[in-house]
Amino acid sequence: FFFGTHGLVNFVLMSDSTKKRKYDDDEAGDSGPDIEAQPPAASSAAARPPKPPAQLLGQKPGIDPDPARYPGLEKYIYQRYRFWSKYDEGVAMDEESWYSVTPESIAEHIARRTKLLFPEAEIVVDAFSGPGGNAIQFARFFKQVIAIDIDPVKIACSQWNAKIYGVFDKIEYIQGSYFDLVKTLKADVVFLSPPWGGPQYNKYAYFDVKEMMMYDGLEIFKMTQKITDNIIYFLPRNVLPEQAAKLAGLQAVCECEYNWLIDKVKSLTCYYGKTIDYFGQFDSSVPYDPYQK
Repeated sequence: FFFGTHGLVNFVLMSDSTKKRKYDDDEAGDSGPDIEAQPPAASSAAARPPKPPAQLLGQKPGIDPDPARYPGLEKYIYQRYRFWSKYDEGVAMDEESWYSVTPESIAEHIARRTKLLFPEAEIVVDAFSGPGGNAIQFARFFKQVIAIDIDPVKIACSQWNAKIYGVFDKIEYIQGSYFDLVKTLKADVVFLSPPWGGPQYNKYAYFDVKEMMMYDGLEIFKMTQKITDNIIYFLPRNVLPEQAAKLAGLQAVCECEYNWLIDKVKSLTCYYGKTIDYFGQFDSSVPYDPYQK
């Protein structure tokens, strides 16, 4: 870990590797096949298609991620166990979700840190929930999660995956536009991960939150402040932290962290509202209970 301050911004660089920093060319995944992303060697039974859990009734939503049918997803499929530790239990995603879902270790870190920053919070809104990667992790630490997405397939995938992870009963699902629902929502924390516009975002030296997202990222933040000032913003790694810091306003503080996976920066996460220096108490304050395969 490296910690420093710059103006009103706290920069936290987190990594599970001391290797040289480098960037890749996609939204959530790696630049290509990686042996570290593969599961441990197993018996020949692992070659058989995974059997969905018995409690999942009905037809599995999403796509069958066949590299022959979806050649553009091959490098993401190699990383399936980074996205979902329980992938072999029948995780469901549509095509878009393969390059936009938050890797599980990052989603878990965000949820745990959010719990520490806002220990009294009970309700978290995931405004653009996709297949549920973040909503599922928030449900592990908070009383209730409201997962919103305009795409019915993504809602179905999120519900399916929440059952696999055993948190389905803690998540309320709403199919609809966050922009239409924002005036009716009440929550203690809102997590924002609006669409970045696909993997091509990385072709730019820096990413403008206002101009380059599918929606105006600054307006999304402002409308969310009508719900709460406690906002977590999950942004592309090439967003300038200075631009993110301005969202906090004058005389206010935000904390920005670069999220690393193996030896590559994946994203920039910014925390607004109540902020604390968590380094001295983080591990002891929030129990760490990783999923076991």
